[in-house]
Amino acid sequence: MKYISCIEKHTKAKEVFNPSSKEHIKTFRHFMEHGRWPEYVCPFYLEWPYLTIPDMVKDKFARYTLGLYKNVD
Repeated sequence: MKYISCIEKHTKAKEVFNPSSKEHIKTFRHFMEHGRWPEYVCPFYLEWPYLTIPDMVKDKFARYTLGLYKNVD
């Protein structure tokens, strides 16, 4: 198991969750299967109006799957 220092853990760049990104879906799948983020660090920003990152990701993924997601990038 790789151990990460506190400084390294908190300085990793966070990004906006993109439901069309296979890498982002792979990361969230890891969270759903293991109950933790890969390397114990959540890689996504919490966006308004969501209260938790898992709920935000689930909502964005559901909207994307239903064809309702509009990417604002």
